[in-house]
Amino acid sequence: MAEIDFDEWLANYKPPELKFYAVFDTSSGAVTGIYPEHALAPETKNSVEVDHETAQLINEGKLKLNSCFVDMSSGSFEIAEIKNLVKIDDVLHRVVAKEWTDISDPDVTITHNIKSNTLSFELSKKYKTRKIHWDGSTTMTFLITDYNDPNLLRNVIKFSIDELASAPQVKKVDQLEKFSVYTKRLFPLYVLETNESN
Repeated sequence: MAEIDFDEWLANYKPPELKFYAVFDTSSGAVTGIYPEHALAPETKNSVEVDHETAQLINEGKLKLNSCFVDMSSGSFEIAEIKNLVKIDDVLHRVVAKEWTDISDPDVTITHNIKSNTLSFELSKKYKTRKIHWDGSTTMTFLITDYNDPNLLRNVIKFSIDELASAPQVKKVDQLEKFSVYTKRLFPLYVLETNESN
């Protein structure tokens, strides 16, 4: 057997590339830990590869683990702002009309189109400029009632925040002249405006 020159071997040695994996909760996609490949149990199936730089930032505490999640539809590792959705209270709040408020940047704008008999719901652009992982119940419910009377219900409109974030939600409603919109708020600021054009 030929002898190996240790100095030559050391000069030419290239350590194997260290791979890191994110282990995640299969129901929520929340990342529960970052591990080097050799530390993962062979039977671990709920993991995706993470680049070395990101793993290092997490291990050094420069990137919070709770802002990482796995997109369950694509299986990709994502870094996002976590928005905890806690219903502000259990009281029905009337959405105020634009002409009666000085709110300049509402979280949700509801536009009543008189000609098409539709209500359009749009999420503020400030929630669309960054990737957000919504944590909590994401169903938004709006009650369309007689004017100032939440007891006389005309329509109930429901959709998720993810649907609203991806595109404005336009819903056909009964012919309305004077009406009110009530909701249990997931966001602080809502505004109702009227549009008479098509």
